[in-house]
Amino acid sequence: MEVIVPLTAETLDRAIALLCSVFPYSEFLPPFRPHSEMIKEELTRCIYPEKYPPTEESPETDIEYWTVMDPSSGKVLGVCGLYKMPEDYDEAVWGGWLGVDPNCRGTGIGHRIVHHVLEKAKQKGVSFVRVYSSNHSNEAIANAMYRQIGAKLLADRTVVSSVFETPNSPEPLKLIFYELPVYKGEPAAENAKAGSRVGRSLDH
Repeated sequence: MEVIVPLTAETLDRAIALLCSVFPYSEFLPPFRPHSEMIKEELTRCIYPEKYPPTEESPETDIEYWTVMDPSSGKVLGVCGLYKMPEDYDEAVWGGWLGVDPNCRGTGIGHRIVHHVLEKAKQKGVSFVRVYSSNHSNEAIANAMYRQIGAKLLADRTVVSSVFETPNSPEPLKLIFYELPVYKGEPAAENAKAGSRVGRSLDH
């Protein structure tokens, strides 16, 4: 049975490799730093916060990540995290990079780790979990899951106007922002059900 455990220095490289395999496509999107660079920086800051303090370009703080592990093989099957932003520090936590091994999709691992993160968010006493994704086809499963657990669409923003630059998407690339209310005092599963009554929650 898979277990969900905090990211460690020992599993750092494996978690980075998994996420880079899930998010390979921003390497050709000019407005962004390569996803591989952003992933490595954020997860490394999670393990070594004193070495990599927040900057103007990367203001995230209180970064935490968890991995879904196969105890028998030591393989990282899924990754998800939380962080805080200065502008809404007391009100919300933000969902970090979320990725599941392609060979394990459809097994419930994504839902398990998302509910784990929701429970952690509830313990922090915030009112919302916020997350951003995109309309790229590679993120369709994540977007469907956010809607399923009751996340509310906040806004979307076009960041690449040329369809040529998003060959796997039929329209210009957009960032999609979601928000999920945190229902304190309820289990994560009940939190998701309650959230579905008010609407729908970004993958960094």
